[in-house]
Amino acid sequence: MDKRWTLGIVTLLMVLLVYSFLSMVLKTDRKKTVHSRMYRDYSSYNKKHDSEDYYYENKVYGSSAQTLRNKRTLFSKVMTGSLNSYNHYMEVMQKNSKGNPKSSSNPQYEQMMALSKKPLPEFQLALINFKKGEYDDAVSNLNEALEKLDPLELKNRAVIYSLLAECYIKLKDSDGYIQNKIRYVRVQRKINKILKDTYPQSTINDNVFLTTEEASTNLLRVKSSVAKLPDSPMVREMVKKAELDLEVARKVTQ
Repeated sequence: MDKRWTLGIVTLLMVLLVYSFLSMVLKTDRKKTVHSRMYRDYSSYNKKHDSEDYYYENKVYGSSAQTLRNKRTLFSKVMTGSLNSYNHYMEVMQKNSKGNPKSSSNPQYEQMMALSKKPLPEFQLALINFKKGEYDDAVSNLNEALEKLDPLELKNRAVIYSLLAECYIKLKDSDGYIQNKIRYVRVQRKINKILKDTYPQSTINDNVFLTTEEASTNLLRVKSSVAKLPDSPMVREMVKKAELDLEVARKVTQ
């Protein structure tokens, strides 16, 4: 009887030891599996983010080119919209000047406003070429448009000179930029004179371009804003344009 109890107890202990051993082995294997899975997941996580970083870097460089394209598109839209800006301006001025009757009939004003509505296919073609980055072709289109303008087609002439200046800054032609900016200022002053003659009691801003002081301040502001940026064609163009605007301001205020 005592031997049986002893054998039973020994057998039970052996079973418990085997069970404990097996449980420990199974837990160890499970941990190894979990750690292995965690390692693999973490590796794939890193690889995923590495690929995302690579994609992001490419996207950043790609976005620079896209930014240039967007900038051209935006500028072309601005130039297109400016073809109708004077009409809107005159409507607003008329509403604000109800107590100030227009002066005696001004043929120059009437002709200028009528000519401003004339379509300019060469100008539209220049905008398309500017958007494509084909600046030489855009310059040719704009010069062709200038040859067809009436002397009193001042509004369209001002817009053309402005776009010509933008083309020349892209072509790194400083003289071309300065000359066309000066022409733009002179035409804009003629427009303002006609408007003043037509609406003598209306307030019209004579400052059609930056003063020398404003241009100097703008140049310092641009240089300060790009000081910490990496060198790029866009940054160099911003600084160069601000420098040339100062030169234009000095010439048109002489």
